[in-house]
Amino acid sequence: MSYTSTIGLALSASANEKFKLQAAALPREERAFLKTPDAHRTKKGTHVYYWNCVSEEERRFIDGFLSSLPETGFHYCRVGDALSDNEERGSFPDPFDLRLCREVTLG
Repeated sequence: MSYTSTIGLALSASANEKFKLQAAALPREERAFLKTPDAHRTKKGTHVYYWNCVSEEERRFIDGFLSSLPETGFHYCRVGDALSDNEERGSFPDPFDLRLCREVTLG
């Protein structure tokens, strides 16, 4: 079985424009996951994307893209396969309340 992550990514309006340009430069088969997120919402000119099953290669593209942005242009949350494999970066005050959360519930 291959490694996968769940990723949430909130972008400022200018960061989203850059994201679309960099995604468009990828070969068609490599950008397919970017164009078909499991969820995509917009609010006040900002965008949030959610992908449930991102491969290691796809995650590396997103990481490379984020390294080209200032921390204030994005908010990134990732949950990997391992319990301790979680990541949260960026200081963009997104209006979506994107956050990392692990919980146990009993219903």
